[in-house]
Amino acid sequence: MANCVHCGAELPEDASFCDACGKPVASSPGRDDAGPVDLVTPMSGLITPDPDMATQQGATAHPTLEPGDKFAGRYTIESIVGRGGMGVVYKALDEISGRAVALKLISTAFLGGDKAVRRLIEEGVLARDIRHPNVVAVYDVGLDGEQPFVAMEYVEGVSLRLWHGRRMQQGDAVPLRVAARIICEVLDGLKAAHDAGVVHRDLKPENIILTAEPTDKAAPLKLLDFGIARAGGSRSTASSSTRGIGTPYYMAPEQRTNPDAVTPAADLYSISVMLYELLVNVVPEGHWQPPSGGRSDVPQEVDALILKGMSNNRDLRPQSADQYRKELVAAVNRIPTPQGFDKPAGGSGVNGR
Repeated sequence: MANCVHCGAELPEDASFCDACGKPVASSPGRDDAGPVDLVTPMSGLITPDPDMATQQGATAHPTLEPGDKFAGRYTIESIVGRGGMGVVYKALDEISGRAVALKLISTAFLGGDKAVRRLIEEGVLARDIRHPNVVAVYDVGLDGEQPFVAMEYVEGVSLRLWHGRRMQQGDAVPLRVAARIICEVLDGLKAAHDAGVVHRDLKPENIILTAEPTDKAAPLKLLDFGIARAGGSRSTASSSTRGIGTPYYMAPEQRTNPDAVTPAADLYSISVMLYELLVNVVPEGHWQPPSGGRSDVPQEVDALILKGMSNNRDLRPQSADQYRKELVAAVNRIPTPQGFDKPAGGSGVNGR
């Protein structure tokens, strides 16, 4: 049995967070974490801080920067976090602000030209305006010579993909209210982004970082990589037969045909796919089975919301993150409990709002 690198407590084999100190344990020595991330679809894009990064394509290449190197005159490299289709991620110290950052060097091959580089910078500038506890803060975006980069908040945790994959390996279903809490927290972050005029375009479990073990009461998490998918255009994670911006399983139909004209409704399509996946352990394809068909704890109202959210006609989907959240809370509460989901004691409404 492994021990937590933070407090020394013993760790169960399936733990993503230490029960004693609450910190992520994915990097603890002696653990065998390989495998679960690719149960549905391989990780893509810039990789989040999971140990499985080393197993991904391209991860065997040597980093271009070493600890102690300085980038853009202000970022001192501390360690490599991971690699992916978009480029490489380092943990670095910003010598000006004194804070640790995640420094992402975007592959010019991923971007594919000057127009995409300009788009990356434009999207990054917009993303800097998003300030929400559930969104990884973007501090800086630009070019150092010909190298595009983004400096953002450094977050320790595990991706939703890895967390869910571990549960699947252990045969543990995600309780409806835990799944709903995760989705509600994602929606709260999305609302802040949409209010700032930013559509994510590539929401997927890899782009959601859990910073503590989620429960039906709280699911501390962070969304990352706003705007980066759009900068990559058709050189994104789509398959060679699918031109668009995003990841095929989670991509709204309109993203395939007119990726530059997407609205917040595209993100809500992705939300619906992720909610389904959390409940059923597979992504919905073809004639998919409603979650309630195999789970007695899932009301048909949740089925209806997922179906609505995945409508091919974006005008038929919920039209805002707030609307989706309210409909999800109402659907979950169709199976009553003494406290009720997302309702404060002695009151009503969504988190008292």
